Formats: sequence, C-alpha cells, structure tokens
Amino acid sequence: MTKATPPGRKTAGRAWPPLRAELQLSGRPGGGLLIVDPVTGRKLGLDPLGAKVASQLKQSRTDSELGTTLGPGVPAAALQERLRFLNDQALLEGPRAVRLRRAYAQPSGGSADVLDLPFATEDGLRHACQACGSCCSATDVGPLPEPVVDAIMESDWSDELPGETKETLFRNVAPPGDSRSVWLTSMRNDQCVFLDEDRLCRVHRKLGVEKKPTPCKQFPYVFTRVGDRIDVGLQMECRAFDRAKAAAAPTREQGESLRELIRSGAPVHSVPAVLEFSPGILVGRDELDEVEQRLIAAVRGVAPSSGPGAILAAFTTIAGEFGRRVRQPIEDGDRALGLTSARSVATTGEFFEHLRAFLDEGADVAESRQLPHLARRFRSLSEALPLWELAFDPRIFRTIGPEPGELVADVLVAGLVGKEALRRGVSVELGLALLALKGVLMVVLAASRARSACRVHLVAQDLVDSMVLASKLLRERAMVDFLEDSAETVIQSFIHRIPEITRHAGPHAPSA
Repeated sequence: MTKATPPGRKTAGRAWPPLRAELQLSGRPGGGLLIVDPVTGRKLGLDPLGAKVASQLKQSRTDSELGTTLGPGVPAAALQERLRFLNDQALLEGPRAVRLRRAYAQPSGGSADVLDLPFATEDGLRHACQACGSCCSATDVGPLPEPVVDAIMESDWSDELPGETKETLFRNVAPPGDSRSVWLTSMRNDQCVFLDEDRLCRVHRKLGVEKKPTPCKQFPYVFTRVGDRIDVGLQMECRAFDRAKAAAAPTREQGESLRELIRSGAPVHSVPAVLEFSPGILVGRDELDEVEQRLIAAVRGVAPSSGPGAILAAFTTIAGEFGRRVRQPIEDGDRALGLTSARSVATTGEFFEHLRAFLDEGADVAESRQLPHLARRFRSLSEALPLWELAFDPRIFRTIGPEPGELVADVLVAGLVGKEALRRGVSVELGLALLALKGVLMVVLAASRARSACRVHLVAQDLVDSMVLASKLLRERAMVDFLEDSAETVIQSFIHRIPEITRHAGPHAPSA
C-alpha cells in the first residue's frame, strides 16, 4: 500500500484528482474492474492496468507517485492513456464531474400525456398555407403507415394518374427484413406524384383534407416536448413563406388545430434531460432552455433593417458566451493535466473553399446517379460561395420586400424553437453553429441570385427561395457528414468569428 505524501512535502508531476466518491467499483475476472456510475447509470470496464491505476486514485496522486507505485514495468504512455480515459469519462473529481452532476441534477420531466401539455409558441413564427406546392417538392413525403396508403388507394386514380399502381405511386422504404410497411409517396420530376400541374394536391381535391397524410397536413409545424410543454416550431422550406407569414394569425391562436394534428399522428420529438454540448461535455435541458430564450431575445431585439450581419452577430455573441462558459473550466482542467494539444483550425475562407470542393464533387456524384435536382442544388451553392462575405455587409444590396434581417431572424428562431440540432442528431454547440451557417448561406445564395439576374437589389423571392434551398441542403446526409467532420472549424467560423467579421464588414471585409 502506498504511503500518503507527508504534509508539506512537495511532490513532482501533475496532481491527478481522485475518483468520484459515488462511483461503485467491483472486480472483474482477470484483474479488471467494473465501474458503475449511479448518476448516469453507465457501466464501464477497465483492463487490469486501468484497474490498478483506479485503485491508486482513492485520493489525489501525482505522476511520480503513480509511477513509483505501479513500478518501472508500466510504460509511461500506457499510464497516461488510462488516466486520460478516466478523465474523459468524467470519472475523476474535477470540472467534468462538476458539469456531469450539474447536467443530471434536474428531474427528467413530467409523465403527463402529450395531449394534455400546453403549447409554447414564438410570436414571430406564424404560417398560413398559400397552396404553393413547395412542401411537395424536393423532399420525400412521409413516412406513411400502410393503412393511410390503402385508404388513398381505395379510390380509382386511373383518370388522374393512368397506369399507376400502389407500388408505383408509393415506395416501401422499410429496412430489409423489417416486417413493417413504411411508405413514401413516389416522386416525379422532383415532386410528389400527387402534386397536380396547378400546384394543388390531388388527394386533397379528390378525397378531402381528412384523407391527406398527416405529414402533409402538419407542414410546416414541428412539435417538440420540452419537459411539461410542447414547443411549436416551423420548417423553413416554404417558397411562399413571406406571404404565408403576412396572412397568418398568431400560432398561439391555433391551439386546437395543432392538437388535432398530434391526435392524428403528427410526431412529437422530445428533448432529453441531459444533452451533449460537445463530445464528452454535457449540459442540462434547463441550461439549453435558458440560452435559447436569451438567443431569441437577442435576435428579435435587433432591428431587421440593421441587416443580416447584425442579426447573426447578436446570435453568435450569446452562443459564444454560452460555449465559453461551458467549455472554459473543462479546458482549463485538461490543460492543467497536460491533456490538451494544439489543434489546427481552418480559416473561414479556407472552410468555404473546402465546402465548395465537396459540393462540386457531390454534384458530379448526383449527376452520375441521375439525380439532376440534387446536383443543381449543390452547384447553386458552390457558385454562390465566393460571395460569402456579402452576408455581413449591410451596404451591398438594396432590398425590395421583407428585410433580409427579418427572414434571417425567423430562420434562427425557427431552428431554436424547433430544436433543429437535436432532430439532426448533432451536438448542441455544433447545432448552434449550423444555424448561423444557414443564415449566412441564405444571404449568400440570395446575393448570387440577384447578381445572376444582373440586379443591384434583392427581391423577396430571392431571399425566400434561398432560405428554402439552404434549409434543404443542410439536411442532406452527405452535407451533414461533411460538416460534422469539420465541426471545430464550423464552430469557430460561425460562432466565435462572426462578431469580429461583422465589426469589420464592408465592401472588402477581411477574411477570418
């Protein structure tokens, strides 16, 4: 048994904190160790060397003390690897343990039935369908359960869709070997087969709104359970959004129709009590709730006429403060233990160059797979990216119609209320950065459209179409994978650098 260091005696090396006191330890065959974390419910196994290291950390130990106790036969690299693992898994007392306990301290949420929960809406997000048909284009319509498909197919479609059958009008996308039947409507020319030439729905016209699939009736609403309430967000993929917003009553006045959507099967996503802020770092749902309210207030507090750059700067200033508050103690603790290493992060300009190369390659792949509409979307963004600095310059374009800042604010707020990051399966920090990136891409695409038409001003449709295109692109699986692989650069570029870029914005704004 190792003797404790006498009081006042100076020890050499880093001081490793002890294991968390509440962990439950038990031996495993072969000399390993099983650790049960009663806070998280996780079980982690350690190999024999990891077990020896853990057994010495019932109190704080220095590198030299651990090395002496374990003996000269233990390679220093192997010892450091086990210590890093214990630290990364928040098994040691320290900043990670403090954050873990903080995240798990709140209750997991009420048990009330989802139909009994009150709705929470944001006054600026509203929508009244204009029957433009854009929600039936460039996206799969579904998933649809088989009874819904069968109810539609009970009618005779030979006049409207001659020669079509259930198997051609719908696609069964259940995984191989799965006994379920999960259907999507078939697509023709990148739009739902039931979308007529007048941009109206054949099912709606022939069978009535009651027979329309729930996803069709639900669009653009997104429902997310947050504890004991349901947040109502919007998908920003409507090409008539400016008109739909102007014609709509406040969403809070549509409570009964929204509840009927849930009764009829509209999915209600759920925010877990504990979330991944970034790999290995946790936040509680209450922390996310608080920062979302601050972000919405900051975005709505900027005059839309100030331009997209000012809106984005307000958003990213709050997001950056939140990120530093969460990350800083952990990074300081890791640095004290010598567990950090210098990371090379591309500049924002370099990131856009890499993104452009990815989009060009993706467009080629889409064309080879006979997906011309996807290829066209990739190429549109690739061609627009050289204009990325215009997103932060309030002087380049005059506008006709809604201010670009207003639509960018709507996009940011909709992403927050709709819990876009969680639905996409990315971390909270990366999700906030992707929201800011969406705002940037939206303005860049709009500027590109105006320039292509030889105009010196943006019109409403430039902005709305670009909003739709940016939203669709940022949920393409290949695009999400690329952005996750570039997560550190995305976070630095679209959270931490935007306020500085905006302060220097002008016709020749410097690259960050």
